[in-house]
Amino acid sequence: MNKRVIQTICMNIRGGSVSRAKYLRKKQILGLVGERVRFQPWLIPLYPELIRLHNNITVAAGVRLITHDASFAVLNCALKPKRFPERVGCIEVMDNVFIGAGTIVMPNVRIGENVIIGAGSVVTKDLASNGVYVGCPAKRIGSFEAFCQKMDELETGGYSYPTVRKNTHITQAEIHNAWAFFEAGHRES
Repeated sequence: MNKRVIQTICMNIRGGSVSRAKYLRKKQILGLVGERVRFQPWLIPLYPELIRLHNNITVAAGVRLITHDASFAVLNCALKPKRFPERVGCIEVMDNVFIGAGTIVMPNVRIGENVIIGAGSVVTKDLASNGVYVGCPAKRIGSFEAFCQKMDELETGGYSYPTVRKNTHITQAEIHNAWAFFEAGHRES
């Protein structure tokens, strides 16, 4: 069986995102896995040694880290003689980065420090430090500092999301609170 398939299975039998990251670090599957990394995706990317995740990083569910361009296969079948090699590229994610669910990070990209990437974004080029990025392709919409300030305001302004206890399954009371919060904000006028 393919080594990457076995590694993916072994990674997925781990508990959660922290356990998955510890497995990736212990087995040295990625080029680097720093401290306080959370890795939620179910797949180990092709050529994982071309990926470096520094410290305090969350890679949310469904994120795809793409380290290669497979278009060479189509071109080589369509055009004779075969002349296009497979191209690969590195991905480096610096400290204090959140990569939102369903994001795609393309090859040859460095994501700077203190970056938030919104869900479903496509990262096609380097992202400068201290920014919030969203879209396809990902574009800067604000600063990391402004994002932190807005999160503080939500908490201290009486408008906070319901919370759940850390590292536990959500309780019936917490589910009820989440729905009550949702319904309060979505009442028809």
